[in-house]
Amino acid sequence: MITLAKKLITGSGTTEELEVNGYVEFVSSTPMTITPKYTNSGVTLRYSLDGITWTPIVSGVTTPSANIIYFIGSATGTKSLYTASSSSNAWTFTGATNLECNGKLDRLLQDYLGGDNDILTIGANCFNYMFYNATKLIKAPELPATTLASICYYRMFSGCTSLTTAPTLPATTLANYCYQYMFSNCSGLTVAPTLPATTLATSCYNRMFMNCSGLTTAPTLP
Repeated sequence: MITLAKKLITGSGTTEELEVNGYVEFVSSTPMTITPKYTNSGVTLRYSLDGITWTPIVSGVTTPSANIIYFIGSATGTKSLYTASSSSNAWTFTGATNLECNGKLDRLLQDYLGGDNDILTIGANCFNYMFYNATKLIKAPELPATTLASICYYRMFSGCTSLTTAPTLPATTLANYCYQYMFSNCSGLTVAPTLPATTLATSCYNRMFMNCSGLTTAPTLP
């Protein structure tokens, strides 16, 4: 990942220097707009079309159109975008084709904007439904958390029919419903993630791969 150092961030009529080390990159073969969603009051997001000028954006507002759109974010309090499980949490990628989400998704939950630290413990509802029915998504972001919380990845990629390879899931401390329905209806999925946890939680894998008709081998459950 490129370090975008000492770039400008624009917001509320003011401009300030910001050290941008970590970001999430969305890439599309065709111009797209992105409408991000979050419900936790401690979340702050910025987007950029060039990696230089960073503009504040609030939940439900749509970016300008571009083939590449970057996001950075911070979260105070719980490390989660959402307060509850709802299909309305889903981000919208209008006009996208061959959509890739590159980088570590926890760069939206940093302690400060532009941070580049792995958030190893995430909060309840963290990313649930985020990519729900994103049918053009072909590459998922990295998910570095090792300690999960309830419903954190619930239906996160449900309905992502173009996704063929699941992201690595390194978590060894699970929580109730953490992976429930995570890849349900991902009919294009052919490679399942390794599931390293040896201590499980209520419904943690419940229907995780439901209707994944492309899968021929299930992951080992140690």
